[in-house]
Amino acid sequence: MIPLRRRAHHVGHLLFASLVLGCHETAGPSQVDVAGIYDLQSVTGAIGMVETPVSGVITLTPYGVAERRVTYQTDSTGSVREVSAAGTYRLAGLMVHLELRQDDGQGAFVWSVQAELQPAGGLRLAYPRAADGTIVESYQKRPR
Repeated sequence: MIPLRRRAHHVGHLLFASLVLGCHETAGPSQVDVAGIYDLQSVTGAIGMVETPVSGVITLTPYGVAERRVTYQTDSTGSVREVSAAGTYRLAGLMVHLELRQDDGQGAFVWSVQAELQPAGGLRLAYPRAADGTIVESYQKRPR
């Protein structure tokens, strides 16, 4: 039998350990969890067809590779142009940090943008407009 004084000492260590462990946040989803194809559902904050994607897809792989392909209407006749960007992503909790280059990853400029994982497989990408305001693109993950 452990003497009362030693038991109190052990209980103190157990309480301290449980407090320390309880204060850590959960690791959050992994790249395997978020990997998949996300389809554009809606766009807010954009003004005019030049800023507003009419369709789009974001692909995230389990290995940290990212691709964003969006299509914009270029004129009133319905002509469209596709813009593609490729690069990498990393996770920090529910935030997805994307580092993308246009022209399938060959462009000189790196676009650093954040997206937030949403409940039920959503992805919310937000970035500033050229003049003012924020454009928000909402995506939904395709079922596997």
